[in-house]
Amino acid sequence: MGISIVLLAVIIIVIFFSTKGKTPFFNGYRQRIKSTIIVYISILILSTGLFYILQTQLSTVSSEDNTEIISELNNYVNEFYNIQDPKELDESDKVVKLGEWSFPYSDEELEIFTSSYHLVRVQQKETSDETIDVSFYTTRAFQSGIEYTELLQPPTVRQANNSLLITDPDRVEISFAKFDREFTINQFTGGSMMDDNHETSTTHFGDTILFVKVPSNVNVSYSEDGNIYIVEDE
Repeated sequence: MGISIVLLAVIIIVIFFSTKGKTPFFNGYRQRIKSTIIVYISILILSTGLFYILQTQLSTVSSEDNTEIISELNNYVNEFYNIQDPKELDESDKVVKLGEWSFPYSDEELEIFTSSYHLVRVQQKETSDETIDVSFYTTRAFQSGIEYTELLQPPTVRQANNSLLITDPDRVEISFAKFDREFTINQFTGGSMMDDNHETSTTHFGDTILFVKVPSNVNVSYSEDGNIYIVEDE
């Protein structure tokens, strides 16, 4: 398709540059047409380049693949929330780690405060290494065949005195635009700019867990209002 457009542009330019008029009027008219074509094609080339440079390129999948992926992710949710050790998630192709933090910590008492909706899973380490390790995971997120996982923001995690503070990031609005072909192609083919497939959108919002691993000698307290779960030793 791209080659046909280039050939069309070349043919038009060649015709107007090679044709010699027999009168001053025709020569002036031909020159104006040449200038118009050159400007128009230059704008097409520039706009096409800017289209791919300025937009955020996200991974896309076909409608059939999207349906299959969403089904797999929905079936994976229970397993995801039952995982106790974040290391089990590092090898999964259904999960992405969006954040990781480490805080030096030598006290024996830690209070966790959270105003975030994310599930917080707290676990004691086997050793007293004087370090609090925090990691944030999400399942992959899709909207109508477009994966936008990389646009999701992790919560804000801070350590102050004897407290670990977890808050949601600033609200981010994500707008999607999915085109079947660019305008620079459709103006020659007559196709519609929007996808002609009007099937119901299939969406999967990422499920999330924030893992907090504390030294073995640290006692953890937290508010019952928060979505915090303590992993007990087996």
